[in-house]
Amino acid sequence: MKFLTLPPELILKCIIRLSIQDVVHVAQSCSSLRALILSNKSAIYNTSNPETLRLPIGCTRDSISSGSLYAVAARAITISSHLSESSGLLEPRHISLYESTDPGFGENEQEIFMQDDIFAFRRIETIFIVRLADSKLSEIARLSLEPDAIYCVAYKISDAGNSLLVASSACRTSDESVGSVLSVREVFLIGRDVGKVVEHFEIIVPDGIWSQLRIRDPYLVLMSHWRLIMVNWRDGTGCALQLCGTATAAQDGSVPNLDCMEEVLIHPLKEWIVVFDFTEIQDNIIGIYSVHIPPATTMPLLNHDMSGMSHWTLIKGGCRTPLRVDRNVVDLYPIPLGFQSLHSPEPILSLTMLTLHDDTAIEPVDLNLLKNTTARFSHVVLNLSSDTTMQSTEPSGHYLGGPGTQFSVDYSRGYTVAELAVRTALDEYHVLAAKVDNGNGHRQCWVRLSIPKALRNSIASSSEAHGRVTERSMKPSSAFDIYTGRLYVRGPKGLLVLQY
Repeated sequence: MKFLTLPPELILKCIIRLSIQDVVHVAQSCSSLRALILSNKSAIYNTSNPETLRLPIGCTRDSISSGSLYAVAARAITISSHLSESSGLLEPRHISLYESTDPGFGENEQEIFMQDDIFAFRRIETIFIVRLADSKLSEIARLSLEPDAIYCVAYKISDAGNSLLVASSACRTSDESVGSVLSVREVFLIGRDVGKVVEHFEIIVPDGIWSQLRIRDPYLVLMSHWRLIMVNWRDGTGCALQLCGTATAAQDGSVPNLDCMEEVLIHPLKEWIVVFDFTEIQDNIIGIYSVHIPPATTMPLLNHDMSGMSHWTLIKGGCRTPLRVDRNVVDLYPIPLGFQSLHSPEPILSLTMLTLHDDTAIEPVDLNLLKNTTARFSHVVLNLSSDTTMQSTEPSGHYLGGPGTQFSVDYSRGYTVAELAVRTALDEYHVLAAKVDNGNGHRQCWVRLSIPKALRNSIASSSEAHGRVTERSMKPSSAFDIYTGRLYVRGPKGLLVLQY
């Protein structure tokens, strides 16, 4: 009881660096501590793992109330504990159908974004932003893209929390067209301006198969396997980046060795990008490199037509030492899940490293053809603040599939979604999601999500009708949100949300 007689500021200091779960338990121990924590956001922000929370759309770190922040934290640990405690197949506790009046819904959605009640996707040459409300998919806005093109789309909730930034590139395929259209638009999601679209930026960039597009206010990164374009879309400036394996190579003019880049991420707070070159996986070193974004003074103003690479100022950038891990990484399939979404004292990058191994295969085979498969994963937390090395922690989980099991990797390179769809028979499957240790003491594991038989049959029937039995029966058009414990499944009638 003497602890409770301390001044509130001393009590708050005593619980600094506890985990979120510990702070919630402290709040639940007595009414006076609960009142103190519910009225002080610092109690949650000063925990050891605040980056594992995701704030609701419409809220920022400063604008969210202390009571709402506590509710987010309490719900997060409840879901995390529930997922970690499961030993067998998890059955959905509730299923909601959000009907769509679009007859083509569920067939060709790509580049998907999901958070709270917002669902965005691209279908052919249109981006749709819809809201889940009143058992319906209510359209907020639609954005047109260049027709007959190859597309990349990236989404980001704005810093104000009330709108969605949508970046897109469209590589036009007609012989008469030159260059790809790169643009940034903002769609307001709440308030008086809901549905309003603001056109922020558009230029013509060089042709090419651009495989990755990332956005963070005010930056855009456009990447192919061998080149990077960096743009400040607020200022209308930009450059081409040539990345060398080390800072020394950048200074002495050595030939860059990052010539098969697979992924790129922009740090949410720092002036960094992180590049993944997985051809460099050897000697227990993974090709993950952090690179400083060039200073604003070195990036010149861009014209509308930047369709030739000769129009771009080339800046060489050296990379920090890549990640070294204490295990065999030859057969890894690294999946960068992105940076945690809430401000953290350290720049934390979350990476799931997945191994799919066929016990009967002699040579490497296609992931979708593995027949007697062991799937293992390690979750790596990268601390990018070091100038010399990146540290990792690697507790592992595994899942063994018997004969006839097939895996299909399906993931979103964002903040929340990573899953495997598993088919154990021709007419059924379930979903595996990698549940990592988030600092609250809940075990790391594969979460096995059962798909109700009626839903499996519905998806299989729809697949047969459209001639895609293998693809759709093996892998539903689904994504799992580890923050909410929800599986989103797109079907012919609309969007199904399964709460586990």
